[in-house]
Amino acid sequence: MKDCNCIFCKIANGEIPSSTVYEDEDFRVILDLGPAAKGHALILPKEHFKDVTELDPKIAAKVLPLGAKLGTAMKKSLGCAGFNLVQNNGEAAGQTVFHFHVHVIPRYEGGPVIAGWEPGKEDPEVLAETAEKIKGEFMPQDKDELLQVLITKYAQMYMKLAYAIGVPYDDVEDIVMEAFWSFYRADYGGKLESEKAIKVMLARIVENKCIDYCRKEKRSIKPNEDEDVSELEYVADLSTYDPLQSVISRESCGQIFEVLDGLRESWKDVTVMYFIQGFTTEEICERLEITNDMCRSRISRARKYLRENLKSRMDRGHL
Repeated sequence: MKDCNCIFCKIANGEIPSSTVYEDEDFRVILDLGPAAKGHALILPKEHFKDVTELDPKIAAKVLPLGAKLGTAMKKSLGCAGFNLVQNNGEAAGQTVFHFHVHVIPRYEGGPVIAGWEPGKEDPEVLAETAEKIKGEFMPQDKDELLQVLITKYAQMYMKLAYAIGVPYDDVEDIVMEAFWSFYRADYGGKLESEKAIKVMLARIVENKCIDYCRKEKRSIKPNEDEDVSELEYVADLSTYDPLQSVISRESCGQIFEVLDGLRESWKDVTVMYFIQGFTTEEICERLEITNDMCRSRISRARKYLRENLKSRMDRGHL
């Protein structure tokens, strides 16, 4: 894919003349018009990628070997003592043309400092905390590998969650494994950007599976008092859901189901699926075989009923 408005796309594909030192089916290497040193070159992929985060893995695998060959050629032909491979991502990092590229800069004895910084000092605790933050966002890209990592890291935590909600000990592992497989089949790992987002989605799937189980087995949903799973209180970004969703938490589910018992039977399934399980109206219509207008009408009436009853309970301190 190429961007017709990108100057590096045009240069890489020969539409604009350049001082080319190397070309193959994937790359063109040119000399920089504003060199930091004699021989300063740019490796340009012919396909358009904004930065390294968008780079095709097959292209990425070829960049460093090409940089090494180019640097070796510079040492032989230009007599430089070494070379830098510099790659900037984002305006704050010094990227000025938003087409992935690598600077190959020859370094000569006695030449200016081109890339450097004053070493700082950091507290070991801050280093450890920073490492954990970065590690928390560094998830495997392969689907099967990601699933195994998630099961290894979080299965026990989600089993505690399932047990805290009301699933019997003998069934918690089955519920959690089913949730992991639902996550895997939906390919959420490829759609979510961070480990925190993945944990939130898994928590939501586990809770939905638990609620389904408890409804089928006619078991009550227990409030959760386990501090080990308290971080899962944020099941999803509530701004994307109906405002009523903000009062649906594990601590109040049991009493909310008492309120739901007062609903007309034709409203109850729609209400549970929409406000608690998080189904879309399209999914509800398909599962209950009702029209979209009928579904929205029941949700609207149930919303009014719930607001009145939940508000009165909150006013009395019951929720």
